[in-house]
Order: sequence, then structure tokens, then C-alpha cells
Amino acid sequence: MNVKLLNVIKKVLIEILFWLLLLMFVKFILFPLSALIFNMDRVPLFTVASGSMEHNNYEKNWEAFYRGINTGDMIVVYGTPYEELKVGDVIVFQANRLQPIIHRIVNIDSELITTQGDANSYSFDFEKDITKDRYIGKVVARIPFIGHIKLALVNMYKAVKNGEQ
Repeated sequence: MNVKLLNVIKKVLIEILFWLLLLMFVKFILFPLSALIFNMDRVPLFTVASGSMEHNNYEKNWEAFYRGINTGDMIVVYGTPYEELKVGDVIVFQANRLQPIIHRIVNIDSELITTQGDANSYSFDFEKDITKDRYIGKVVARIPFIGHIKLALVNMYKAVKNGEQ
């Protein structure tokens, strides 16, 4: 066999091995470690897929994310104890939908939380009576724009999937 061809094959195999090892590191070390650090039972990163937290209304004096959270932002979530949450905190919770919801707490009554998207004029039914078992975590950081990569990949996957049917 040609020496140049063997060198090319060797480089390709090394490249494949590198990416496989990197993927394994992220999946089995980085993700579990980040979940442990952020007191979560899952990876503490979520992508904002809707505009319900976007706004230009800064009249309310929200301490957390007073300028809202935009579609395509990635958020970092910490497993703050449910009992420590307060009105104005932005949380992630599971509703009757496939994807978790990212909204702001507008009311706490006994042990039930009501949220509302900053862009919404009222709370929907799925945002009311949020119990501890539906709560995922409190938003502690926002990384602008980086979530657009995931949204684009998901949209491409859906397009390919729908094209095959």
C-alpha cells in the first residue's frame, strides 16, 4: 500500500478516536460533574426555545434577569431548595409538555408556586399550582445566543425526519 495513503488513514483514525474520547469525556465526566456541582439530578443547562421571557418592559423591579431571557439563550440552573424560592426568581419546571418551562415566580401560596412568562399578560393553567415534584431548579446564569446552535440542530433534525415520511 502507498505510504501516503496509510498516513491519511492513520490521521483519520486518530481524529475519529479523539472525537470519540472527547464525547465520552463530556457525556460521562463533564455532564455528571456539572450536575453534582449545581446540585441537580441532570445536566444544568437548558436552551430557551420560546419568547415568553423576552420583554422591553423594565418597570417591574425584578432582581433576577430584569431584562428578561431571550430565545436562543442558554441558561444555567442550580438546584436551589424549593423552600428557598421567592417571588421574582426565574425557575425551570416540568409542565404537561415535552420540554421544561422557564418562567418567573409571581406568587407563592403555601407550598404552591405560580409563574408567568415576562412577555405574557397572565399565567396559563400549566403555570399554576407548581409543586415541589414539578420543580427542576432556579436559573442562576444566562449565556446569550449560544442556544441558537441547539435550536438550529433540532430544527434540521425535524426537517430531515419530516422529509422521510
